Amino acid sequence: MNRWENLIRFIDTNIRDMAAAGDALVKFKDTAGDHIETEKRIKDFIELDTNYDRQHIELFGLLSQGRVEVFDELFKEYTEQNNNVRLERAKKHQPAHAHAKGFSLIELLIVVAIILIIAAIAIPNLLKAKQASNETGAAANLKTMHTALVGYSEQCPSQGFPATLTAAGPGDGSCTGGSQHLDATLGVASPAKQGFNYTYVAGAAAPNGEVDFYTLNADPWSANSGRKHFFIDANGVIHYSVTAPATAADPALGK
Repeated sequence: MNRWENLIRFIDTNIRDMAAAGDALVKFKDTAGDHIETEKRIKDFIELDTNYDRQHIELFGLLSQGRVEVFDELFKEYTEQNNNVRLERAKKHQPAHAHAKGFSLIELLIVVAIILIIAAIAIPNLLKAKQASNETGAAANLKTMHTALVGYSEQCPSQGFPATLTAAGPGDGSCTGGSQHLDATLGVASPAKQGFNYTYVAGAAAPNGEVDFYTLNADPWSANSGRKHFFIDANGVIHYSVTAPATAADPALGK
């Protein structure tokens, strides 16, 4: 009986522990001839470390009988079974969050309801803040424009206040070509800025051609852009109204 047969007999009758079988195979690593391919199959199966004694004994028995083709088929079958078992074990040991379900419809509806409540509270406040900012800007712009118009009348005393805002806007610095008292936003025929439209009307010219009066209104684009309407004239006092375009008869701002 040669060394290979001794190995098969030893495995078939005494060894169930796969690590010990691997050690035994290493000791016989110099085995050659027709048994090299069979020895490789044994090593491949040992590396699977399946720990199924029934499968081990059955496969080793096939090898000891030289039934290599049957061994190949059964080896593939057991390998597939053992891989499936490992996969099931891995699924069972997944973290709890891996099995967590998505939100239920009720939970999503609750979240949506909370968002809508918050929006219902926040949006009106944001709108009021925006309106207040626009109104503050409009009043400031009227003051700026009044100062510019007074500056124009001082530069051009024979004309007084300009016939249009364009005459006080960007240009060559002259009384007729743009005196540069207003910027490119406000120094135009019909200015619009920060939610408000501005309407300028020059007064009638005196016999000497001088215009000594004007009116200037600032009105919101819509109810969302502002609640107050503003008015200023040559006197430099800003008036406001919350119902319609303001006039000099409306309350003065800040009083």
